[in-house]
Amino acid sequence: PAPGKEPPSYIVMCQDLDVNDTIGRFGPDMGINGQTITLAATEMGLAGCIVGNFDAEKIAALLDLPDNFRALLVIAIGKPAEERRIVEIDEGEPTVYYRENGIHVVPKRKLKNVIINY
Repeated sequence: PAPGKEPPSYIVMCQDLDVNDTIGRFGPDMGINGQTITLAATEMGLAGCIVGNFDAEKIAALLDLPDNFRALLVIAIGKPAEERRIVEIDEGEPTVYYRENGIHVVPKRKLKNVIINY
């Protein structure tokens, strides 16, 4: 985010390697939980962003995580800093986010184009 627009809170979801040491074993569960958290945030008038691209070692050092904990997912939560609009796109159109008249536009593929045997 732009300086001064950072979300006020983050949730760091970790895997306890003492329970299971296969990194990513609980990835689907983390994704489901992350989505549930962001949906709940939306219902509360907040915005959430699930972040999967981060430096896990830096997060561990910053939070002083025990050696057996690995950060797998980060969720940023805060008040929306901008208006967003989801638009359906046709097959082959770009999925890159963009801004139009100050609105953050999020292109999404149509359901019939992402489900096999629709």
